[in-house]
Amino acid sequence: MSQNIHCKPILRIDNREVDYFTQVNFADQGNNLVQTLKAELTEPDLENKSLFGKKVEFYLNYGSIDSVPIFRGYINNFRVTDRKITIHARDPRGLLSGNESLPISITDTNNYDGKTLTQFLFDVIENNLNINSTLMTTEYLSDVDKPIYMTGERHSDSSAYKIVTSLIKDHFNDDDAFNIFTYSVNILHGPEDSGIIFVKKKDIDTAAHSISFSYNDGIKSLTYKERQVPTYGIAYSTEEQSVDGIFEYGSRSTGAIGVRIRGKYKSKAEAVNAARTAVMSAKDDKYDLTIEASKGHYIGLDSLVNLDVPDSNIRGVYRVSSKNIEFSDVGVSCTLNLNRKPILISDYIL
Repeated sequence: MSQNIHCKPILRIDNREVDYFTQVNFADQGNNLVQTLKAELTEPDLENKSLFGKKVEFYLNYGSIDSVPIFRGYINNFRVTDRKITIHARDPRGLLSGNESLPISITDTNNYDGKTLTQFLFDVIENNLNINSTLMTTEYLSDVDKPIYMTGERHSDSSAYKIVTSLIKDHFNDDDAFNIFTYSVNILHGPEDSGIIFVKKKDIDTAAHSISFSYNDGIKSLTYKERQVPTYGIAYSTEEQSVDGIFEYGSRSTGAIGVRIRGKYKSKAEAVNAARTAVMSAKDDKYDLTIEASKGHYIGLDSLVNLDVPDSNIRGVYRVSSKNIEFSDVGVSCTLNLNRKPILISDYIL
């Protein structure tokens, strides 16, 4: 373990502190993906034990002692050699996803019609997952400002988390015609347990940023690439195979970049609104930035950060879209990706 006075991490497996670990990699990739942790241990007492499903907690303790872990999850894979033990863990959302999770069946006779997505998730966690012990808390669950309803949802063999993410990615708040706010699913690690939270994208122009970075304060290195944002959107009807709505925004002087979506639209106005939503959701995603940082290790996804740099093209406020922290004997590194969320047309099919 590193003797870096600024970082004295603690790794616990099954509530037992690990004395010898050489490397830890924590990744929060965004896009509703579960957080992951990989660690390499040299702990003789663990060599002959089954580690599958054991709880893992990682306290980074960067600059001070943490009251909550930066990661809490459960081991889903491990490998033992004569030199080391390598474990792979996922945050508690992993218990609701993948082939190992309990399959969910929603039928005409057994369904959640009239219930919200939050109520569905609460029922699955409390009555299917937390049967013998609390593997994931429901303390942090709450409905989004425009509740998502489960009416009409039918699934013969799916995972609970797949249902949640498929519904949340198509949900948005368009009260402001020129600022479309989407939602994401994240995990909040508390002192004792971890639970799912729904996060609404903040207004990048009006919301306060969480932290500032400059080359003299926080930025070790910075790279970016610029991409053209769409200037128009076309909504196609899936039933009539015709163009039902077109929305244009800005000038095409830099080239005609379009977003094409398909859906079932009741009117031309609804199709135009769908095209507008797709274009306006993508207008902020002009730059793709990656910074290696000396601070910001605890910042959450979708938080806003300010880049105070000389380059006027990229100076300004951005969203954190993913985070990666690596700890080893040589120290700790933190990589933040900003506005990196890909523009996926499937995200806007209504």
